[in-house]
Amino acid sequence: MTAQRPAWPVAAGLLGGWAADIVLGDPRRAHPVALFGRTMTALETRVWRDARGPGAAYAVAGVVLGAGPVLVLDRRWRAAPVRRAALTAAVTWAALGGRSLAGAGEELGRRVADGDLDGARALAPTLVGRDPATLDGAGLSRAGLESVAENTSDAIVAPLLWGALLGAPGVALHRALNTMDAMVGHRSPRYARFGWASARADDVAGWPAARTGAALTVLAAAWPGTRGDGGAPADGPRAAPGQADEAAAGAAAGGAAAGDRETAGGAAGGAAAGDGETAGGARPTGREAVPGQADEEPAGGGRPAGRRAAAEPTDDPALRGPRLDDGRAGVDPHAAGSGEPRPDDERPATHPHADPAPGGPCPDDRRSGAHPHDDPAPNEPRPDDGRADAHPHDDPAAGGPRSALRAWWRDGAAHPSPNAGRVEAAFAGALGVRLGGRNVYGGRVEERPLLHAEGRAPGPADLRRAAALSRHVGALAAVAAAGTALLLRHR
Repeated sequence: MTAQRPAWPVAAGLLGGWAADIVLGDPRRAHPVALFGRTMTALETRVWRDARGPGAAYAVAGVVLGAGPVLVLDRRWRAAPVRRAALTAAVTWAALGGRSLAGAGEELGRRVADGDLDGARALAPTLVGRDPATLDGAGLSRAGLESVAENTSDAIVAPLLWGALLGAPGVALHRALNTMDAMVGHRSPRYARFGWASARADDVAGWPAARTGAALTVLAAAWPGTRGDGGAPADGPRAAPGQADEAAAGAAAGGAAAGDRETAGGAAGGAAAGDGETAGGARPTGREAVPGQADEEPAGGGRPAGRRAAAEPTDDPALRGPRLDDGRAGVDPHAAGSGEPRPDDERPATHPHADPAPGGPCPDDRRSGAHPHDDPAPNEPRPDDGRADAHPHDDPAAGGPRSALRAWWRDGAAHPSPNAGRVEAAFAGALGVRLGGRNVYGGRVEERPLLHAEGRAPGPADLRRAAALSRHVGALAAVAAAGTALLLRHR
């Protein structure tokens, strides 16, 4: 009878690797992903052909090289729980990038908030793939927030999820696929066919993580520090649905270990570039890009590519007061009460004591069935504003779990990427901002669909809140992954 092996090593290793990333950040020397990237770059120079067959062989070789050694060790140490837990922790630490990702977002937001746009543009390539010279403060804020959202799924949730399902080999497998996608998964003349297999494999591996990440974002949106408390003015007023954000962009180099093609170089991109450290001191958002690949678009996704840097929170700007007419359907423009009676008020249901003049009673008002909170005091929003399914505390500019869930289900599938749109939409709803709009990559203009179109234009303070939200999602993902690993009782 075979002795039963303990079920805790994988769970403990996942939690340990996540904690190491939070406390220590990226390994600064001899980064395993950097080594893998250099190896795959050397292999590409030998096997590249403008065809899918050689590209598929390249992808298979990458899986064997990236996950094979970890699989061998994991099998050998199954009867040695401490060694197996240590292996899982080490591989998870190398694959994750939560600290660097959040740090890059916070630092970018701080520089934009301080008016240091030159400094923000210098930092931007570590997080996003658009030409920073074309971006103003609003464009930098939106690009950075979109990259933080997508990389939360690619650089944090996905490695933990595959670790929960397959142990340390699953973490290594996802990182290998994600890194190859960042290196060759672009719709450029060179990689449209050669990188097809790598891009498709990464899309498959990222599919469950994107949905899981969106669900965890909904839960994390209730955490203090992520909601907008009614919406900050940030960089502009709340947009009407259909209004596009005009932040222009162009393709640029950036690292990418998270598989977000927002910057085309990728986790292994930096590795391939021969640097064991990420640009700007960051990991999944950015191992440095491989020369010549920065402006290339993903082969099958429609996402550009990107990743990270350093950090410091910014001060939240003063919050904007409520607006009388916020453009939402069904809001009465006279609801705030001007002090004059409204003879043409068509509302069928008004509180018996709702005086059209502020403050005084109206004993002869015979309208029945009014909402008990229909207060005509100036500049006070009404809890019942006529929107279908409106919640008294669910202001789209404030964000929160309800807005995150609604944006995910309504807008996530509109994104050209099969995965990125889900978590980006959930982040947009959670933070009360709108994402999407016009992007420019290598001279090609792309109009992305708006995500949470009723939200505010994002500003630098929202990057700080996005970094906090990313950390909360990572914490939930680590706990969920450890619990799943215990339930599956990996053998």
